[in-house]
Amino acid sequence: MKMSSLKHILTALAVAVLSAGCNPGGQLKEEFMETEDLGLTVGYYSILKYAPLTHQLCYNESRNEFRITDDTMANYFIITCYDSPSSNSSVKADIIYTTDSDTKRKEGITFEVTKMDDSGKIWLWNNKNRIGAVVQILH
Repeated sequence: MKMSSLKHILTALAVAVLSAGCNPGGQLKEEFMETEDLGLTVGYYSILKYAPLTHQLCYNESRNEFRITDDTMANYFIITCYDSPSSNSSVKADIIYTTDSDTKRKEGITFEVTKMDDSGKIWLWNNKNRIGAVVQILH
């Protein structure tokens, strides 16, 4: 076997191994899809999880806005969609959320509507920023 052929084979093998091990976004999305809790996840971290006794859940249909805040209003996230989310589609949105030390804002990011259920619960996933939100349409 020629040395150049061996180099090509080794390069292809290295790319395949690295590609298989470097897809945390796909794994994070799968883990996110398994959650039933309303809340916000960024990367591997749960930023805010809704608890009925200590949080408020809001939905504004005319603004396509979903909001969860704790009762002190110190910890929250707000997602304002440009259009109403629908099953198996994507929607552009602005998001603002608090962390332990900061307030983060992302504008015009695209969320994939990965799941919706009959109760109005919606799973939104942004792979680029690894942001997952489970929100609720309130009737």
